Amino acid sequence: MTAAPRAPIRTPRLVLEPASHAPDGDLFQAPLASRAELLPWMAWARGALGARRIVLHAGTENRRSLAVAERLGFVRDGELEGGMTGGSVTVFPACSHHLDL
Repeated sequence: MTAAPRAPIRTPRLVLEPASHAPDGDLFQAPLASRAELLPWMAWARGALGARRIVLHAGTENRRSLAVAERLGFVRDGELEGGMTGGSVTVFPACSHHLDL
């Protein structure tokens, strides 16, 4: 099977560009740089919704999500029994994390 060409498709009103990992660095840094803005929102969730904890699930091989969770102060609770579903994979190993507000 041959790979599809990675050239943009252009119409008068639209440009579809192939996905790439070029913006990954910026996407990884965004929540870290916005932590000061995110933390007050998390407090709002506690006050308005009565939330006392935020739970995050991430695939054990998703290094970027795991790194962001760690840098934002989430505590790793352990592996999710039965894994997690999402994307193109039916079930994959994942870990649970929490952040107490």
